[in-house]
Amino acid sequence: MSDLVPATHYVLQLTAHNAAGVRTLTCHVATLTLLGQTVAPPAGGGQVSSPAPATTTNGGGLDGSLAISAILAIIILATVLLLSIYCYKR
Repeated sequence: MSDLVPATHYVLQLTAHNAAGVRTLTCHVATLTLLGQTVAPPAGGGQVSSPAPATTTNGGGLDGSLAISAILAIIILATVLLLSIYCYKR
């Protein structure tokens, strides 16, 4: 990012596209002053509104990172179980 102005509020929207679908995250951020101080919340609201909830369009299935973690956990457990049986029978 470039051309940010000190002591200014911004709305940052990030969108990720991959095989699992599309995910969008919106955040409200503010740059520091030239002296490194934080800025007051925007007028009229008292506080910067909380980030919008992330939206996912992957058909309601598992999040890709969660699915990978679950599969890896199953593989590791199966490997430990097989090694335990092998060592016990030796």
